[in-house]
Amino acid sequence: MKKYSLEREFPINIFVIDCNTVNINLDNGSNSEAIKYSRTKKINFLDFIRRYILNESKRPNIITGKKLSRGRVKNLKVTLSKLIEYSKDNKIPEWDDLGMEFYYSFHKWMENKNYSVNYIGKNIANIKLILSDAFDKKILTNTDFKSKRFKVYTEESEEIYLSILELELIINIDLSNMPGIYDTARDVFIIGAFTGLRVSDYKRLKPENLVMFSDVEMIRVATKKTGNEVIIPIHPHVKSVLIKRNGKLPPKVHENSINPIY
Repeated sequence: MKKYSLEREFPINIFVIDCNTVNINLDNGSNSEAIKYSRTKKINFLDFIRRYILNESKRPNIITGKKLSRGRVKNLKVTLSKLIEYSKDNKIPEWDDLGMEFYYSFHKWMENKNYSVNYIGKNIANIKLILSDAFDKKILTNTDFKSKRFKVYTEESEEIYLSILELELIINIDLSNMPGIYDTARDVFIIGAFTGLRVSDYKRLKPENLVMFSDVEMIRVATKKTGNEVIIPIHPHVKSVLIKRNGKLPPKVHENSINPIY
């Protein structure tokens, strides 16, 4: 599996936030050299976001005790990419200008890109999160992000799902003449559909997650997002997958391999 490197994707120059200078010792074995870097200007908004993603993905949250999930990191990276794109058409304001004027400008820019209300709202929520962190670190003094006008808009989205009949049509498709990954991807998909688990959870299922309770076969797993344990009765269609595979779960298949199939 390809290693995930924030440092590679977000190169960050050395900067100092809480003091004017920093001393770094470089030990070459026999000699030690002190190099002093002076802060000439405050870190800009985009670099602060890069630093935020890098740091928060490595250290546990003081409240939850968890690091940022890969999904959350990906979400923040999307917001950063949109701000970079926005900055090509608009000047990124200085810290104290990150108020309502910026909010309306960025919101209008995204609307002109025909992004959905929920997509815009998700990015605004990420910006509010980052501005809050900058405020706590006394980098930002503008408090407009706390205003009710700095609003995260949402709308009810249409739920798209497959009916039992449609799922059974997928189950009954003859894939005998197709590459084996098609059958494996279908089995993984069926387990996800009939357990209700998130992709991040059913991809992590192992043989030890298959348990018996009062002679009833169950799937027992701690969900990745909340950490809560769930116990799910094994549906007959999931049981059929296990029987076909001699009681074993299908091998892991990366979603990039599954999506083109469906």
